[in-house]
Amino acid sequence: LLGAAYPGRARVAATAWWGAAFGAGVALGPVLMALVQAASSWRITYLVLAGLAAALALVAPALLGESTLGRRRGVDPAGALLLAGGLGCLLTALTEGRLGWARPLVLALLAGAAVLLAAFVLHQLRATEPMIDLRGFRRPRLAAATIGAFVTGTGVIAITSYTPTLLQRGYGEGVLFSAVVLLAWSGPAALSALGVRVLPERWSG
Repeated sequence: LLGAAYPGRARVAATAWWGAAFGAGVALGPVLMALVQAASSWRITYLVLAGLAAALALVAPALLGESTLGRRRGVDPAGALLLAGGLGCLLTALTEGRLGWARPLVLALLAGAAVLLAAFVLHQLRATEPMIDLRGFRRPRLAAATIGAFVTGTGVIAITSYTPTLLQRGYGEGVLFSAVVLLAWSGPAALSALGVRVLPERWSG
């Protein structure tokens, strides 16, 4: 969306604001939800999130321009089914694995995930209209951006997801304290994202 809406140098500023909003959301969201929970119930937080999502869905079509490829593309139902099945098996195996990794169910799910995801990759390489053009990863910028997103997800986001639970159930801290601890990462993240705007344009990625 940002790439289509903001060409050239403006894209740097737009991406910086997006990154800052991401960090600010991680910083302020848990704090606000902790305050809501303290004032009423944890169930209210889900109603608040649902309401915000519904409001965003209503205003997005009016505020966001449509981005298209310029030509019609076919749908890849086989690729979608293979990917959904493979990820479904993998996530289910990770969930069930907490009760024992050597259980037949877990091993079968892991094997199913490996087979389905391998089939997905082979299908994408051979399909005329693939869901994901894997050849695009030959481009260094796309590969670097994807690796960066993967490291962020498995590193920072994973830690911030488990930290509140660890503090509350492991150390007996309150919800608000656990949310404030996340500011140690999300606050600097928001500020550093905005700092990208002042980097010299001649610097490469």
